Amino acid sequence: MVEQFHSAADHIGLDINILRILGKSMNEIAINFPVEMESGDVEILSGYRVQHNNVRGPFIGGLRIHPSVSLSQIKALASWNTWKATLLDIPFGGAMGGIVASPADFSGMDLERTIRRYTYAIRSNIDPEYDVITPDINSNPRIMAWILDSYLTEVPIDQQNRYRHVVTGKPETLGGLPKYDDLMAKSILMLIKTWCDDKGMVLSGLTYALQGFGKIGSNLARHLDSEGCKLIAIEDSAGAFRDKDGLEVSELINYKRKFGRISGYPQGERIQHDDFLQTGVDILIFAALENQVSGSNAKSLNAKLIVEAANCPIDSEGDILLEEKGVDILPDILCNSGSLALSYFEWLQNKRSERFEFEELERMLENKMLKAYNLIENATEEYETNRRNAAYIKALTILERIYKSKGVFP
Repeated sequence: MVEQFHSAADHIGLDINILRILGKSMNEIAINFPVEMESGDVEILSGYRVQHNNVRGPFIGGLRIHPSVSLSQIKALASWNTWKATLLDIPFGGAMGGIVASPADFSGMDLERTIRRYTYAIRSNIDPEYDVITPDINSNPRIMAWILDSYLTEVPIDQQNRYRHVVTGKPETLGGLPKYDDLMAKSILMLIKTWCDDKGMVLSGLTYALQGFGKIGSNLARHLDSEGCKLIAIEDSAGAFRDKDGLEVSELINYKRKFGRISGYPQGERIQHDDFLQTGVDILIFAALENQVSGSNAKSLNAKLIVEAANCPIDSEGDILLEEKGVDILPDILCNSGSLALSYFEWLQNKRSERFEFEELERMLENKMLKAYNLIENATEEYETNRRNAAYIKALTILERIYKSKGVFP
C-alpha cells in the first residue's frame, strides 16, 4: 500500500504536507482483552482498530478475524478504505479492525463471547457518526448483530434506534440490506461487463479461473455462469482443481453448502497452486487473501484480465511484470469497493429509518461503480498510467483539494 501510495503521489507531485497527513493513520488502537471461555479458562486475545482519515466523513471499515491479522495489515486496509470511499464519492474515510484468531478454533459460545468482549474494549472509539464497523473476512451478519447488540447495551433504550447504523452488514431483520452478498458479487460483475464492452468483447463464452469460493466468489461464479461464462479452474484454502470442459457451478455451490469446502468435489483434475495460476483463461479472479502473485510467478500467469476481488493479491513487482506482459487488471481499489458502497446505503437507510428495495439498491450500486470505473479510465489517459496508479491519483487529488480548501485545523 505504501509503495502504491508514494508512486501515485510522486506521479502528480502531491503537496508534501498533504502527503504527510495521508501517509499516517489518525488513530491506531491496539488492545489485549480477556475472554472467559466456556471451559472456564481465560484467554487473552489481541485486536486492533485503525482509523486512517476522516476528512470526508466518519471512518468506516471492516472487522477481520484471522490468525494472520497484524497492525501493519490493518493499517494498510484502513488506508485502502479511505481511497475507495473517495473514488466512490461516499462521505466516509477509511478504518479497519481485526482480531488475531481463527473462528474454527472456537467452540460453543466462545466466538460470541470474543466478539462481545472486543466490542466492549473498543466501544468508546466507535459511533454511527464517527466510526462504522462493516463485515470482512470471517465476519458475517450474525457477528455484526452481536457487535450491534453489545454496543446498544450502553445506549439509553429511548435512543437505541438512533444508533443502529454503527454497524452495517447486519441481518435484514435488524436493518441490513437484502441479499448483501449477491449485491457485492454483482458490483464486480458490473465492472467485468463494462470492461468487456470497452474491449468490444462478448462476456458469454469467456473462460475464467476463480480463487476463493466464499460468499463473494460463489455468488460471482453463479452470476458468471448465468452470463454464459465457463469456469475452468477453482482453488480454495484446501486445494485446487480444473476441468478444461468446464466445472458445474451449481453443483459446486451445493457441494460447498453440504461439506463446507470444495476440496473433495469429484469432478475435475486435482492440481497444485502454481498450476492453477498458470491455467490458460480469459479472466483470472482473486477472491481470497493477499499476496498471491509476486515477481517470482507473475510471468507464468496466462489470462487476459485479472480481477482483484480480494485486497492486494498482486504485489508491486508482480504488478510491473503483468503490465509488461500486457495483462489488464481491474484493481482492488476499484473492484472490491462495492462493499463500501453497500455499507453506505445501509448506513443511510438506518439513519433515515427507511428501507431500500433490492432493485433500487442495484441501480444505486451500478451508478457508483460505473462512475468510479469511468473516473479511473479517464485518469489512465490523462496521466498516461495504469488503472491502479490512476485510481490512487484521483483519490489523492480529491483529498488534496479538500485539505487545501479547509486547512488542517482542527
